[in-house]
Amino acid sequence: YEDRAVQYSAVLRFLASVVGMEPEISIDHLAQQSERLRAFGIEGTTISAINRILGQGKPPEPARVAGLLTQALHSCLSSLSWEQTTIVGWDDLQFTDRASLDCLGEMIDHLDTMPVMFLMTATRNFEFPWPSRFLRTIELGPLAARESQGLVLQRMEGAERVDPELMETLRARTGGNTLLIEELVDLLAESNILEIDNRKVRLSGAATEGVPELDELIRDRFNKLSAETADVVIAAALAGPALDETVIAEGTNLAADIV
Repeated sequence: YEDRAVQYSAVLRFLASVVGMEPEISIDHLAQQSERLRAFGIEGTTISAINRILGQGKPPEPARVAGLLTQALHSCLSSLSWEQTTIVGWDDLQFTDRASLDCLGEMIDHLDTMPVMFLMTATRNFEFPWPSRFLRTIELGPLAARESQGLVLQRMEGAERVDPELMETLRARTGGNTLLIEELVDLLAESNILEIDNRKVRLSGAATEGVPELDELIRDRFNKLSAETADVVIAAALAGPALDETVIAEGTNLAADIV
């Protein structure tokens, strides 16, 4: 989240991953990787621009830095794909900063000559800023009944089948959404509302009123949080896509390390 305060953060994070930086390491450390960057054909002018983007010196001219970073992307992908096909994963594209998206757009024009494939995920309403001829889109819909049951069995170790009525209720509560099914099953199991009887997942005797609504279970879990943690969760919800530690720290008057 701290990357989002940096312009071209997604491109810089990609370059960081190419030179072997772990995701949890601050993007600021990319300024210390000049030798590794040079190994991928990234020259001193571009390295200087990267350092200045990261706050080490006068900010570079926007028009010039865009061209330099696009060239850096091209150099990295050329090096990576020299001997074999390269697949680049780019998750949650809707959170990518606009400057990085523009760089990617410029880069895509040059991919026809490289054995490179981008696998990108985004929310349904995200509008890709590139011509459709470059894209093949697959929309992931809700899980089928068998897939939903398989997910429940993964969460309930030792079970081999799910009570059909319970399964229908779980699908109705979650709309077949993978993350919501996982969350709901975990919450129900933690609350002793689910049990395994003769290798079958079913409602326990404690579930006198059936399966609660998902928002009820989440609210119950929220009410068990400490006041400090609850404040952080509320601030994160209000921040939405602008979420980062600094925003939450300011909104809750808590130190960043506590956040």
